[in-house]
Amino acid sequence: MTLHDGLIELYDTYGYYKESLTSFTLKGKDGAEQIDRIVNSFRENSPTEIAGAAVEKIEDDQREIRINLLTAQQERMNWPSSNALKFWLQGGSWFAIRPSGTEPKVKFYFGVKQETESESKKRLKEVETNVINMTERIVY
Repeated sequence: MTLHDGLIELYDTYGYYKESLTSFTLKGKDGAEQIDRIVNSFRENSPTEIAGAAVEKIEDDQREIRINLLTAQQERMNWPSSNALKFWLQGGSWFAIRPSGTEPKVKFYFGVKQETESESKKRLKEVETNVINMTERIVY
């Protein structure tokens, strides 16, 4: 078996994981206010569905809580507080949002897992597009 064959065997066994990062650069005082508005909008008006998948859990690092939306249970997280949110979607996809600490940006991280590479690429694009469209409605 070649290294490539072994890698394909792992993918076939455990699934195809894909991740990506995108960001919005918003400069100046107005930009900083827009970044705050974006993050606070996701925090205060959290989506319940993204790209056809229910949001199952929300991790709010600033409030140091994890909320299971399916059971309405909350649990305390045991790691350092930061201004970040992570949304876990039904089916194993997720996205996270956080302002950059060094640049006038708000960053979005995305991750998916599907059975095939083409399904992973497609799902990643769906989740990214949905979240970016939501963000653009907040900003513009």
